[in-house]
Amino acid sequence: PTGIVSPDQIGLNIYPNPSTGIFTLEMERQSSNMAYVITNSGGQTIAQGNLSASRQIDLSNHPKGVYFIRIAGDNLLTNGKLVA
Repeated sequence: PTGIVSPDQIGLNIYPNPSTGIFTLEMERQSSNMAYVITNSGGQTIAQGNLSASRQIDLSNHPKGVYFIRIAGDNLLTNGKLVA
């Protein structure tokens, strides 16, 4: 990636946030090269995968707390925060 952009610039929606552990990641701009990584506050990877248009993430089996999401691809990098 060549720069960090805000989630609004790539059309990323994370909802509901906060939630009970089930989130939807949705991108307005379709791309097959976007990947996400979700980590807990200790830096451990909780979930990862590819993000094309929309993906539902279930963190309900993990402890409640704050999680961080990094989305990278197509020369873009963005970070976000999830509260479960």
